[in-house]
Amino acid sequence: MDYYAENSSDASQADFLARAELYRGDYRKATQAMEDLRRVTLGEIRNAADRYFRDIHFAYVGDTNRVTRELFTKF
Repeated sequence: MDYYAENSSDASQADFLARAELYRGDYRKATQAMEDLRRVTLGEIRNAADRYFRDIHFAYVGDTNRVTRELFTKF
């Protein structure tokens, strides 16, 4: 619902149509983007993650006494 609420203004809709024109070559293909997203399968997401998510590093910013080290090693 947040997505639709944020894109309900005239300016947001114009931006959405302009992006479709730029990225897909036709503003009439704007709704196709959402349909394409809905067709993505779990297997495709896993394949992309396996291919692109390599050597990920992260840092914890905050009070280290509030998080156990075990939680980080499980991640």
